[in-house]
Amino acid sequence: MRGMIGIFAAVGAVSCGGAATTPPAAPAPSTLVRPARNIHLRASFDDDPATYIGRFIPDELADGEVDENVAVASRCSQFIKPKVVTSSQEMDEVMFASQKASGSLGVPAAVQASASRESSTALRVKYAIAKKMQSEVDATGLERCCREQPDQCSKRYIGEFVMGTGEVYQQAGNDTQANAGGQYHAVNAEVEVKDSVAWKRVSSFKNTYFAFQSAAAMGSLNGASLASSRGSDDCGWCDNLPSNLDGKYFCGISPDAPSEPMSRDYAMRNAREQVVKFMGEYLTSRSKTQSSLLKGYTDDVQLISAGAEGIASRVKDQRWCKAQTTNTPDGLKYRSRVLAFLPNDQLEGAAKDAIETLINKRRQANAITPEQEKALREMVK
Repeated sequence: MRGMIGIFAAVGAVSCGGAATTPPAAPAPSTLVRPARNIHLRASFDDDPATYIGRFIPDELADGEVDENVAVASRCSQFIKPKVVTSSQEMDEVMFASQKASGSLGVPAAVQASASRESSTALRVKYAIAKKMQSEVDATGLERCCREQPDQCSKRYIGEFVMGTGEVYQQAGNDTQANAGGQYHAVNAEVEVKDSVAWKRVSSFKNTYFAFQSAAAMGSLNGASLASSRGSDDCGWCDNLPSNLDGKYFCGISPDAPSEPMSRDYAMRNAREQVVKFMGEYLTSRSKTQSSLLKGYTDDVQLISAGAEGIASRVKDQRWCKAQTTNTPDGLKYRSRVLAFLPNDQLEGAAKDAIETLINKRRQANAITPEQEKALREMVK
């Protein structure tokens, strides 16, 4: 108790030129000062944080756990670019600080531990802004990227860094903190009072990027992926095919089959046949001038069947539904559904396979000239 009285007597002396005054009441742990806005101190100050602009902050992290090092650079970060602007403004506010950020500033571990009861360490910063590194967003590209691959986005990303000169203070006068190690017993001019709260200076900085703000995004950066739920009984993806930046999905459905393995083979064959039809549309869109050569391609059952065999190694199964069974006069029948995937890096190879299948089929029917064959091959060069 004598230690606490000493603290606030010294604070009063600093604030009023040595006059004996009644010190402010020490804030209780339940009234620790909280940041008024979503701004975070960095774990490490420097003069160029551009690499962190656009990194996504995992949704499960509380504000007090966030610093630039826990943010994730995803495929959708490419749509967020840095832009530096000059600024001139003086600020005095409380910021969130992760354990790493507060530790790097010299805040004792005991103080961090007590502050963790409020889920974060809050540090006061008095500063003058010199520059801001803001984010320029390709809104259309970012929205498309997050929609097609939501596991590459979260609800927040690093949107702005602040450069300036200033001082960092930790909250003082808390009886829990004072008893944790007595770090405030030797009080001097480093301590000041604001809004009835005692603050002790712990660090200063000059002309450096020291803090950042997050911006609102969309998506859910939770590490979930389609492949992680293989074998799920939820087959809603067959009615609403997912999107993916790395390729295209197809839903293969089998006819009734006498065994489950046979039904799975049929389902994969159906998916590959859909890929063959897709390749016809893809090739037509690539070369409108040669589209007449592809006429009837997607309606030729034999051609599609042959093409499906040719691209078998390029189309991979991603998820399976539990096989449905039906009792019939001929015995138990099985029907399977599969979500198959054609990667983008297999697209050109699949197109060449489709063209070769078409050429061979037309040759067998004496329905292609050397000039037409050459024109078809030019489509996939």
